[in-house]
Amino acid sequence: MLSYKNESFGDDAETWPDDANANLELLIHDVDQLKSKSIGYEKIMWERVGTELEKETIRFKVWKSSKYEAYTMVN
Repeated sequence: MLSYKNESFGDDAETWPDDANANLELLIHDVDQLKSKSIGYEKIMWERVGTELEKETIRFKVWKSSKYEAYTMVN
C-alpha cells in the first residue's frame, strides 16, 4: 500500500504513521494485559491474538521530497 500527501493536506497527515504505530503498541499492550488476567479458553484465545499481532505488526516508512511525502507499510 502506498499513499502520498501534498502540502495542502496539513500537519495531521504528517503524524499519522507515528500515531498508527503508537496505536499498535497500545493494542499489543492491552492484549498482553488481557492474557495475564484470563484463564482457560479465554487465555488461549488472547494468546492467539497476541501471536498474530506480533507476526503482523506493521511499521510505516516515510519517503519525503520537497513537495510530496509517501508512506509505505512494511512488516
